[in-house]
Amino acid sequence: MVAALLVVAVGVEASMPKEWPFFRQTVNGVEIRVNFLAYDVIHVMKYPEGVLPDRKEAMVTFSQEDVWVHSHRTDTVIDMGVISLGCQLDLRTGHLLFYTDSGRPLLVETGQPTLELHESGANAGKYSISQSWALEENEALFKNNVSTSVPYFTSEKGYGVLWDNRGATHMENTSSEVSFSSEAGKCIDYYLVYNHGSMDGLLSSMHRVLRGVKPKVHKKKIKVSR
Repeated sequence: MVAALLVVAVGVEASMPKEWPFFRQTVNGVEIRVNFLAYDVIHVMKYPEGVLPDRKEAMVTFSQEDVWVHSHRTDTVIDMGVISLGCQLDLRTGHLLFYTDSGRPLLVETGQPTLELHESGANAGKYSISQSWALEENEALFKNNVSTSVPYFTSEKGYGVLWDNRGATHMENTSSEVSFSSEAGKCIDYYLVYNHGSMDGLLSSMHRVLRGVKPKVHKKKIKVSR
């Protein structure tokens, strides 16, 4: 299922500037922003068209590295990649597909992302959000939740996904699909980390990203004697 969705961008109609390691595109009313922060880290954000979220609430603050990318666009696909990792956006469905330098699919989004606005209550102005991805048959996942409250999972295929949201988050996976959902958030916000070496190499890459996690600030009232 995953492999069938990979489109080779040949006979391209346009190329995007190589100095831009990101693209932003609206599909079905959802703005999709994909940014190659490093040669092994892709940052994805999704939000309603025209509503740029405030990332001050984000947990991860990984800095942009100097990345050279190649990118092409056709009527149906935006394709961008680096030496060992690539990403395609299907302009018809809005699905993102991540793949290796050899063209082997790593992970592909499924269904439609959830961005349901809370109009009242404690979460007013925020969204109920979710994103799901297809799994290959018998693909083994390892899920974790680090002390920074950034939930993530890794795959035996050499990639990992970090879900960057402060709201209460639930992860669900079956034999064919995995998803994250949060009760409240400014946008869908996640990182894909890829290391084609050992699992230790992948975890090292993920910990490198997590070093950019904002520390939690606990406010404490101080009683002043007069």
